[in-house]
Amino acid sequence: FELANLRTFTYDGLELEQDSGVENSCGGIVWESAFCLTKFLESADAFARWGRRRKKLLELGCGCGLIGLVAARAGAVTVMTDVKEVAFGACSRNVERNVEAKAFGEHAPPTVKALDWEREDELNEVIAIGPYDVVLGTDVVFSVKLVGPLLTCIERTLKKSSSSVCYVCIQRRSP
Repeated sequence: FELANLRTFTYDGLELEQDSGVENSCGGIVWESAFCLTKFLESADAFARWGRRRKKLLELGCGCGLIGLVAARAGAVTVMTDVKEVAFGACSRNVERNVEAKAFGEHAPPTVKALDWEREDELNEVIAIGPYDVVLGTDVVFSVKLVGPLLTCIERTLKKSSSSVCYVCIQRRSP
C-alpha cells in the first residue's frame, strides 16, 4: 500500500499528514480499510445523508482522520477518537490544516478526543458528548484482547435506536 509511505496526501480536497513514527501505535497512517469504508460510504451516499440529517458520528481509532474529516465536511456532527498520542498528533494537525483551508465550508470541524477503550475516564468523556447515531472504525482490532473493549465501547456509545448504525472494517492480515 504505497500511500502509507507518503508524508502528506490529498483526498478529494482534504489535506492529510501521516506520521509513521508514532510510538506504540500504528495509527499515524491511513490503512487500506479506511479508504475502503470511505469509498463504500460515499458510494452509498451515507456521508451526505448523515450530513443532511446532522447525525452524530463517532469514529473509533481515527488515526490521521480520513473518515472523520470526510464525514464532518458532509455535515455530520463528528467526534474523532484515538489513543492520546495519535489523536493529539497528526489527527489534530489534520483538522487544523483543513479548518485553515476552509475545507468544511459552513459545517463544523470534527472534535478530537483521546480514547483508550479501557480508560473509563476517557470513555465517559466521549459518552457525555453522545449518544451517537453512527459509530465507525477501521483496522481497530489487531489483537484478540481488543475485541471485548471495542464491543463494550460500541455498546456504550451507540444510540439505542433502530436507525443507529455501526460499521467496523478490518483487513485480514494473518491466518
